[in-house]
Order: sequence, then structure tokens, then C-alpha cells
Amino acid sequence: GGTTSRSRQSLARLGLGTTSVSLGDNLPDMVSYEDFRRTLLEDEQARAKLFATCREQVKRSNNMQKIASRHSEDLGVKVALGVLLLLLVQGLVEPTVTDHSDILGLQHLDIDARTRPANWSGIVPATMQRHIGLWSNDAASVSPRRVLYLDLRHHEYCNEFISDGGSCDTESPVWWSPRKAMSQIDSELMASSYRLGDLVMLRLPTSVEDASIDMDDEELNRTVTSLAVLSIRDSVESEARISLITTGTVIVIILSGIMLLTKDMTYMSRRLLKPLRNLADEMHNIVHLQLAGLEDDDVPSTENHNSIAEIRLIQSIFDKMKKAIKSWGKYVPWPVVQTLLKAGEDARAGVREQEVTVFFSDIASFTTIVETLPPEQSLLLLSRYFHDMSKVIDDHQGIVVEFIGDAILSVYGAPMANEDHATSAVSATLRMLRDLDKLNRWSSCKGLPEVKIRCGVHSGSVLIGNMGFHSRMKYGVVGENASIPSRLEEMNKDYGTDMLISQSTLSRLKKGAFVVRPIDIVYLRTGCKAEVVYQVLARASRSNGSPGSKLKAM
Repeated sequence: GGTTSRSRQSLARLGLGTTSVSLGDNLPDMVSYEDFRRTLLEDEQARAKLFATCREQVKRSNNMQKIASRHSEDLGVKVALGVLLLLLVQGLVEPTVTDHSDILGLQHLDIDARTRPANWSGIVPATMQRHIGLWSNDAASVSPRRVLYLDLRHHEYCNEFISDGGSCDTESPVWWSPRKAMSQIDSELMASSYRLGDLVMLRLPTSVEDASIDMDDEELNRTVTSLAVLSIRDSVESEARISLITTGTVIVIILSGIMLLTKDMTYMSRRLLKPLRNLADEMHNIVHLQLAGLEDDDVPSTENHNSIAEIRLIQSIFDKMKKAIKSWGKYVPWPVVQTLLKAGEDARAGVREQEVTVFFSDIASFTTIVETLPPEQSLLLLSRYFHDMSKVIDDHQGIVVEFIGDAILSVYGAPMANEDHATSAVSATLRMLRDLDKLNRWSSCKGLPEVKIRCGVHSGSVLIGNMGFHSRMKYGVVGENASIPSRLEEMNKDYGTDMLISQSTLSRLKKGAFVVRPIDIVYLRTGCKAEVVYQVLARASRSNGSPGSKLKAM
């Protein structure tokens, strides 16, 4: 009670009463922000409550940032640990030892052959053969090797590339033979069944490896003192197994990381994103005018109280917006609703008599076209046709009242005021007929048939407005004049024309604006005399006022 009394005293000092004031009453003089702030802070209890409320709002507004920051840090730590673990595994499984025993052993054999007296045309000494066997079957080597070809000091020891070349892994006596030309050795290697990726070639001196490209065969044969070709098939298979194990380990780590991240993100999804999903669902219902799927505004949602302050604020604003949008749901289709809202039309049932121009069009032989196309293709063609024609109508200040099968019913002059509605309707019709060429080119590219349309345009007084009942309405036109355009459209079949207008529409067009010709005298109204119907050929040319020249130019 004391707080309320002091607050009223503070407001009184500012010149503000506690009773509500209507827009028509005389409002008190406005006060500046500084005076309001100074007077409010003079009240101790009011100031304490104000500060407490502000602190609470700031605390709630920071909830989202705190949650996101905390979980972002946790995710970052886990990702970093995963990367470190991956690097550790890679370091453990990747071999880091380089094996030089192959070339060192060949160098030892080359020195042994150079320093040891040997009969190069006779049997290989047993001691040298034993050394060669120890080198080729070295169990301590990191990479198991198998010797396929070996020559020392220009003399061949063994050659498994050819059938009579002798085995390199034998304990039987071996005879030296002169080395063949390098090109011949390459030919024998290429003709063998061994895969090049499983072979490695060793040459002494090692400096020949870099200079051999610039040497001819004779010079290379003279320079290379010793040559060995080894099979490293076992080493290649071992590296392939290690690569598969490494790849599998990396995949397991990645999948484990994904599972951990998914688990952590579940908390944010339940506490933070679920209210946003509910809002998105309600927005989706509103977009499609599914008002029955919206929550009741009068029933408070307990779920929203558990969400953060920003989401509660969005929900509150959205609830207010729903009350305004619900009235729009009485209008179908939605493009008509938007047009009516822009024009200031209210969502109440009622019609009025007004002079407008009504347009009606139909696709010629559309039933036959549909019978030759699958449903998806028919829908594609019809959707593109409605899109292009509706755009022309919108560009000429008309509205599409409804689509009736493949027919279009539109109105010019209402609900948006347009004194020259007849000219707008005829201009739009000519534009639609011209745009058919572009539509048919598109249809040809898509493998769809070409279409032709028949149009009827009539001007007159009709009953136009919102029709229906309190929960469902449509914007439409009724009356005898509203049905005449469909009759004109049907008459096009008899006269071979694509557009007919009535005498009433012609009388409302600007004189000389269009090139027209009379077609026939027909009865358009019940109980009335016959009247002339006309075909509009084109807009009149502005370069010359003569009708003949206009037709010629057209």
C-alpha cells in the first residue's frame, strides 16, 4: 500500500494521472526523460524494484549466450582431444625406420667381388655364394627381400626373368656369365610376369641413379659395376595392411566424435531449439492458411515458460500477430487476400454494385492435351501457364478471382480503383496472347505441347465483394454481366478468333487506341436486343492516325 501511494505521488508530481485517457481527451503535457528519471529514482522502493527487474531481464537475456558459450567450449575441447588422439595413433602405426640394408649389402658384395681373386668364366666361389645367400635371406631386415636378378663386376650371377637364367636362391654351384646389355635386361624384366610396382632396382655406384638419364646404353653398361633387382611384394602388402588399419582407425575416431557431438547437441535441441520448432510449425500453418493447426492464444503454454527470454519474447509477438492473421484466413486464394489488404478491404461478408471489366479465358482443347500427358507434365504446363498469365494480370492492375480448371477469371476496376479498367483489361489480354509465344517456346524445350487460348472481355455493372459466411469467404463477382465474358470466350470457336470484346467494352476504350473489327451481331443478354461483338487485333500504332496504315504496320 505504501509503495502504491508513493508511486501515485511520484506520478502526480510528473503531471500524470492514474486513470485511463481516451484519444479524444486532452492529454497532459509531456515530461522529459531526465525529469521522469529523477522523480522515479527519488522513490527508494520504486528504484529498488526497477533495478531488480532490470537485473532479471539482463540475466535472462544472457542465458542463450551462456549456454552456447559453455557447450561451444566443451565441443572444442573434445574435438581437440580427438585430433590429438588421431595424431598419436598415426604416429604409432606409421613406420619411421628407414632400411638401408639392401644397398649396403650390395656394396659389400661389390667390394668382395673386386678384392677377391675370382675366375669370372668359372664357378662362383663358395664363400661369395654364401655371402650372397646371407644377404638375400637376411631375417633381420625390416623389409623382407627376394633377389630376382644380380650381377657383380659386370658378370651375371642369376636372372629369374628368363627360364634359363638360374635361380638366385640356390645352394647349387653357380657359374659366372658376362652381363648382357642394359636394354636387354630391361626387355627381359618387362616381359616377365612381375609387377613393376613390386620391384626395386639397385645400381652401383649410386651416383648413376641421377645421371643415367643422360647416358646411352653402352656408357651406362660400362659405368654400372653391379646391379640387383629385388622383389618387395611382402613389404608392399604390409604397407597396404597398415594403411587399411590406419584408415579404419580414423573412421572409428570420426564416428565416435560424431556420436559425442550429437549427444551434446541433443541438450541444446531440447532446451533451445524445440520452442523454435514449435514457432516454425505455427508459421508454416499460417503460410498455408491452416488456422486449425494453430495453438489457442487463450491457453498458456507451460513449455514456453521453460525457454529463454528471447524465445518468450518472440512467442509473445507472434501470438499478437496471429490474431491479425487469422482474419486473413477467410480469404482464398492467398494472392487475392494480399491484394485486398493492400486495397484496404475489410474481411466482412457483403457485396456492392460496381462497374468493372471482367475477363475470362480458356485453353483450347485442353482436355485433349491432358489425355496425352502424364499428370506431372500436365501440372507443370498448367502451373507455368497460370504463373505467366497471372503476372500479366497483376501488371495491369487486375486481380485473379479464381482458376476454374484451365480457365482464368479476373476483374479490373475492383477492389483497386481504376477508371480506365476497360483499357487495362484489353491491354492485358493482348499481352497474354503475345506471351503465349514465349510460353510455347518453353514448352517445346520441355517436350510439352503448345497451347492456344480463347479470351472474352466485357464491361458492366456487377455485384462484387466478399461472398460466403463468417468462417469462410471468397472474393467474387455475380450477375448477368459477370457471365458474358465466358459466352464471348465460347464464341471464339465459331469465328476462329482468339479474343472477343463486347460493345460495352468498346465504348469505354479510348478512341483510336486499338485496332478492332466487328465480327457479328449476337444476343448476349436475355431479353435484350442483339449487339455487335468485336475482335481486337492489336494496339493502334502511334506513328500514323490512319486505320489502314495501322493494320498495315501490324
